[in-house]
Amino acid sequence: VLFVCIAAALPTLVAAAQSVPIEVKTVTYKGTLPYAESGNAKRDARINHRIFLDMAEQPAPAKHSDGIKVLKEQDEPQGSSGFGFSVLRNDDRVLALEVDAEGCGAYCEHYWTQYNFDASTGRMIFASDIFTPAGGATLLKQNLAKRLAEYKRAIAGLNKDAVANRKKKGIATPCPQPMPDGKQDEEEERISETIDMYERCMESMSSPDYGKYFTLANASLKIDGESMTVGYGRCSNHSMRALDDVGDQRGAYKIADLTPHFTAYGKYLLMGGPQAAPRAEPYRQILQGRVG
Repeated sequence: VLFVCIAAALPTLVAAAQSVPIEVKTVTYKGTLPYAESGNAKRDARINHRIFLDMAEQPAPAKHSDGIKVLKEQDEPQGSSGFGFSVLRNDDRVLALEVDAEGCGAYCEHYWTQYNFDASTGRMIFASDIFTPAGGATLLKQNLAKRLAEYKRAIAGLNKDAVANRKKKGIATPCPQPMPDGKQDEEEERISETIDMYERCMESMSSPDYGKYFTLANASLKIDGESMTVGYGRCSNHSMRALDDVGDQRGAYKIADLTPHFTAYGKYLLMGGPQAAPRAEPYRQILQGRVG
């Protein structure tokens, strides 16, 4: 029986001396999903299973020509559809893909997921592989400052909107003093609720506990030829989403500017450095073997 799982522990995967080029093909399933094919079966399986277990909730087909099993409507899990993808980077060091989809549960919304693989082994790459602990801490600190500044700009803009709203309606009482009748109109209520949401977001992000839960190990990382973007999900919950014009946040950098913060493995992957092995970090990798 073929057994595929997300690893809880496994030995360090050492990069092969020379990787065979990876061709990214298309599998039709609720849109299109990427399928890696190179003739290196183990490497291809690590890549493909990672994507298909996430997106299609089933293992990848053994061969591209097999296609994917389409479940009966009554058997389908309520999940993602409308798939599409982009190849951001594909060379002898890194295969970087971005899959976009619509996720549905109680409601539906569009989202993007980044997948970065070591092109030699098919091992999933995370930000914690690329950056040293000190370099990662510096990057997170820079990103936090940028994100807080973005919320401050949004709040300043909303306050200007509130002033303009009262001026437009001929109300002399300045913001943020209460309206003469003690009530807020619909526009001012929207502005007030949005500012309150952003202030609570900033308070949470500035708390000592925030860094314990939002680390480089779980950061979203978008890699292309010359740049890297660290992504953060929006602060608003489902019911407040319509008020959130800031939405998802991103910290974009040129790869060359991040070089001082890279591990030896990060320099190997992104800067053409000498071959280096990743950390002995087993989590969220794909294991494949046989039971019995």
